[in-house]
Amino acid sequence: QSASVAFNRPARPRGPAMISNSYTDPINTAFAQGRNAPLYDFTDNITKLSGKHTLKAGYTFRRVLQYGYNDAGIFPNYNLSTANGNVPAVGPTTGISSADLQRFQNLYNDLLGRVSSVAVTFYSDLEKFQPAGTGRVRDFLFWDHSFFFQDDWKVNRNFTLNLGVRYELFGPPTELSGFQGTVDALDRINTTANIDNMRVVKQPKYYDRDRKDFAPRFGFAWDPSGNGKMAIRGAYGIYYDRIIGATTSLVDGNTPGFSQGVSTFPNSASGADFRISTLPSNLIPQQPATVPLSPATNRLVSIVLFPQKLKS
Repeated sequence: QSASVAFNRPARPRGPAMISNSYTDPINTAFAQGRNAPLYDFTDNITKLSGKHTLKAGYTFRRVLQYGYNDAGIFPNYNLSTANGNVPAVGPTTGISSADLQRFQNLYNDLLGRVSSVAVTFYSDLEKFQPAGTGRVRDFLFWDHSFFFQDDWKVNRNFTLNLGVRYELFGPPTELSGFQGTVDALDRINTTANIDNMRVVKQPKYYDRDRKDFAPRFGFAWDPSGNGKMAIRGAYGIYYDRIIGATTSLVDGNTPGFSQGVSTFPNSASGADFRISTLPSNLIPQQPATVPLSPATNRLVSIVLFPQKLKS
């Protein structure tokens, strides 16, 4: 089976786009993104009747490929707002309401293409940045093996025992192209640690495979009167499950180094009057020379991590 979702944005140009102030832009400046998660499942069960025993055993193999892409920010968006010092130096100063003055300034910037900011996002593999215009693509592979054995034992005519055990083996998510990382200080992170020298490193797997997921089951059915009009039932079991795919996406999206947003503010300096048609190349965001692998210590950085010894 497969579940596909896509926001294709076919009209979005593969190049710069303009975000205006005074009207709805005819072309949505958002970027394409989507995901798909094809699932392959193989299950085989057997049952054998032997006297008072009904013996059951089975095996399941499940493979999920969580594919996702996001082109957010790969081409420049030119914002024409009055923020970042981009207020026109011309226009009425008296005899006009503040709302009308704001409309004038917005329209002035729209008509002349005065640039408030230019924003671009560059994506990396933690070693080098990908070519400009390349989006974020992920192929996370999940695979599971499950085995079970169960004995439904009819002890007598009005009492049955259910005894069984299940074993689960969940493989840690693996990104097929190597776009997977963590921090080298993972073993030192706790609720009180104060670490300022960690570094993002490539990691082929987020956590070690848990091989101890044995899940015993016990149940019974008892008819105290023996006439079939009453049944007292009880059961106990231990259950394991893998992490959901959204958790992996959360960790991946909050691992520093895989993306770097770069913005410029052409008209932030006093007296500047740069427009789209006259914007020099040095005021268009350039791809950073190196991938920033050490989270900044002078600003808030969000990091989400898996513990190395994660248990199911």
